[in-house]
Amino acid sequence: GTINADLSMIDDSLEGFALIIERLKTRGILVKGGEKERRQILSSLLYGNINEYDFFQYLHQLTAQELPSSDHFFINVISPSALYLARNVIMDETKDLFDSVTDNQLQQIIISLGLSIDRLLKGYQIDTAIVARNIPTEIIKLSHQILGFIETTLKCPINMNERHFFALQLEGLNYKAPQNIFIESFSAEVSYQIKEFIRITSQETCYDFRKDETLYEDLMAHIKAAIKRPISLVQKIDNPLLQKILEEYELIFQGVQVACQEIFTDRILSLEELAYIVIHFASSLERSPSSRNITVLVLCSS
Repeated sequence: GTINADLSMIDDSLEGFALIIERLKTRGILVKGGEKERRQILSSLLYGNINEYDFFQYLHQLTAQELPSSDHFFINVISPSALYLARNVIMDETKDLFDSVTDNQLQQIIISLGLSIDRLLKGYQIDTAIVARNIPTEIIKLSHQILGFIETTLKCPINMNERHFFALQLEGLNYKAPQNIFIESFSAEVSYQIKEFIRITSQETCYDFRKDETLYEDLMAHIKAAIKRPISLVQKIDNPLLQKILEEYELIFQGVQVACQEIFTDRILSLEELAYIVIHFASSLERSPSSRNITVLVLCSS
């Protein structure tokens, strides 16, 4: 009777996350629902039951050589290796990007990222479409860079729904605007390819993007992850926002396609990747709207 009463209370809690308890006769119970909802409720439970001091004290014990388990029940729900990678990418690899983020926000985002890493390694990806229409472009770019780094590290393909889900977790954080994230290790060859990529796109569109250093740095961070992504990761474009971007900036999209074909001859980039690259060029255009040489002939009655 006590167990049934508890299950009824849990039913009410799960309802807010679009999850239900299915009672299997003589076999037990099962929680049914989507992968996104499972992660949301689990990360919420973990965050609510781990205090900041215990969490960060444990994080600082983790190293590449030593990954001890914790004596805290809720911390142990996420594997030490996943927490170490999440901490490394958020607190170390991004330099001072998250310095202004409060401890509780930092704890929340590391728990969410660590949990996602564990689920990805177990073969569970978010398969429901997450619309990025209301997510700021710079947050989508940051999510793309962070998960691109993790994808390269784990050699595990990460789809666009995962990237948009993580972008939603990043919303509201007091982070600095990303600039030189993950670009120290780029080779001279990649640097040359990016400059050529920008040159060809400029040539095809008649917009001169070559003097925009921010564009160069953003593309360095983005394309490095994209060209290392497994070619087997084929995705269709089902995001209405990205589709709208391709239509609105059709000329830039065509220029980016030409540049991709000439520079990355051994690599096929998906439409999603191309759309995100178009966003970088579109942002550059907004920063310098007069960068195109325009010739106008005005005809009037006088």
